[in-house]
Amino acid sequence: MQKLTRREFVLMCGSAAAGIIGSTFVFSKLPKEIETKYISNIMVNPNEFLILNKDSKGIIYILINGILMQGQEEEFANELISRGIINHDGCDIYTLPKKEDGLITPIENISIETQDNLNYTFTSNSKDKLDKIEKYQSDLLAKNSELFKSVKTR
Repeated sequence: MQKLTRREFVLMCGSAAAGIIGSTFVFSKLPKEIETKYISNIMVNPNEFLILNKDSKGIIYILINGILMQGQEEEFANELISRGIINHDGCDIYTLPKKEDGLITPIENISIETQDNLNYTFTSNSKDKLDKIEKYQSDLLAKNSELFKSVKTR
């Protein structure tokens, strides 16, 4: 076995310490990658509705800002079919959230929020989903809006 001088021993220990410290920096956790969010602002009047094109399950989502009374869903779907907006009545109808509801996520990967029950902010990590949102008007929603505009609800 070869004898080490004090100088060689200090250099060897210093090299080992530098290697350990260097490897600690290399193997430390990397910061989480920030997820990209896309935002779309859409004004939706009580006589208007939005259609979100088919999701991965083939479902068409309809978001209304107006009022549909009980039993009017079929009449509303028939109106959309007759106008060529949808081709079948197999769709899900949702009411857009109100200001007091806060941020909600009713549809996969899309969050919806409003500050005034008229202007809505849609947020998603998929730009494609937000680009496919379509806005239409409905005679039935307009009629209901006119009938119930003076009625206050809780």
